[in-house]
Formats: sequence, C-alpha cells, structure tokens
Amino acid sequence: MLLLLSLGASAQQVTTGIVTDKAGNPISGARVEVKGTSLFTTTGIDGRFSLETPMRISKVRISSAGMKSENVSVSNNMTVTLKKGTLWNEQAMSYRMFVSAQGTIVNSKVSDLPLGIMVGIVKNIGAYGRFQYSGCPSTIGEQDFSNYSAMGKGTHYYYNPNVDMYKDWTEYKTGYLSITGGGIIRLGCPIHLYVGSGYVDRKVVMRRGDTGDYYKDTNTSISGIAFEAGLLFRMNHFVINGGSSFIGKSIFNAHVGIGYSF
Repeated sequence: MLLLLSLGASAQQVTTGIVTDKAGNPISGARVEVKGTSLFTTTGIDGRFSLETPMRISKVRISSAGMKSENVSVSNNMTVTLKKGTLWNEQAMSYRMFVSAQGTIVNSKVSDLPLGIMVGIVKNIGAYGRFQYSGCPSTIGEQDFSNYSAMGKGTHYYYNPNVDMYKDWTEYKTGYLSITGGGIIRLGCPIHLYVGSGYVDRKVVMRRGDTGDYYKDTNTSISGIAFEAGLLFRMNHFVINGGSSFIGKSIFNAHVGIGYSF
C-alpha cells in the first residue's frame, strides 16, 4: 500500500508561477488551464497561481480579459507576461463561417452589375466559394466590334468593311456568370488572403439600331478558367472583401462584398 501511495503521489505535478503585464504589475483572476482538459486554476490578487494535475504536463494556456492569451511551456516558478489584446494580435479560437453578398464591376453600366454570394469557413486556414450572375439578351449572331466607336451622345457606329458602310448600334449590354472557389489564409487576425479559381463567362452584346437584334461581340466577350485573389477583413461579425478575377492575359474584373460572420 505504501508503494502504491508513493507511486500515486509521484504522478502528481504542481505547476506554480506568476502572471504579470508588460510593466510587471500582477494580473489577478487570470485563467491557467491545461488545454483539452477541465483542469484549471486562477491567479490570486498577487498574480500567483498553483496548478495541481494528476499527470505530467508540458504546456498551459494562460488567458485574461483584455489580454492576449498565451500558450507557454511549463517550468519551475514560471513568470508569464501577457500583452494587451488588440484586434491585430487576437488569436483565432475556433472555425467561423461567413456569408457575404457580392458584386463585380464588368463595365460602367450599373444595370449590368452581376450580384451573387460568397460563403466560407476559416480559422487560421479555410475555404470559400463564390457565385455571381447577371442576365444578357439572346443573340442572333456574332460580330467583331474592334472598330466600334462613339460618334455622339447615345449613338455608336461600327464599320463593316465587307459592305463599306457604317451601321448604327444603339445599345450594348454585358452578361456575367462566375463560379469560383479556393482557400483562405489568415495573415493577421482581421486580415485574410483568399486565392481561388473557377469558370467565368463574360458576354458582351450590341443591339443593331435598324432591326433591334442583338449580336455577340467576339472582341470583348470571353469565357474559360479564371484565377482570382483578394483580401477579406473580418471584425467580430462584420465581413468585407475585395479582389480581382483574371481571365486570360489581359481581362480582369474587380469584385467587392459585405457580409456577416457567425
């Protein structure tokens, strides 16, 4: 029995120390816990603590309201200094989901603005998906509008070398479809970098003035695999993001969003 009692006593570990701020002032009420267990203690008015555990431990987590939490290695009569917690040094405690409304600038016409949604989940790393869409009139043919130009307010012309004459084109519209997704990396607590890829279809059409028919502009319409990158700012439940999608060598679209983090 004495042997068993001595073995049991030797398995106990008592960790002691003091918690202070940067100025050396003791922090009372700080929580000292063994991560992954229910074992913890709190510091006294002098900032000192004593934590007894039934097994040997190598690290403890120390936290206090308004201070940055720290994971520290256990040592004899340890001294731990906590820094003031800020938005920039706060640690990610758990995975958080977010939903954000999205818009992409495809040209200067507000009526053609594609709208959509971005959803994701992130802690230090995570993943997201984006979808955006705006409709476009049906076309009866295709045409290269490389020589398209404005010749007065509300009136536009395209030169057709086959018939050696100008034709009047009174309106253009842009349709857009985007389905992308990728990964998220936390750079600093509120700042995250997201990088992804997916399918993007940008369709530009022109309306012929004399017939009202729409033709697809093969010069500026483009579809295929796109790559995108941007920054996401998350503060409490507020989320805002902005970035660009690149299609081919020279076409890119800027996108922005605002949403809510759960």
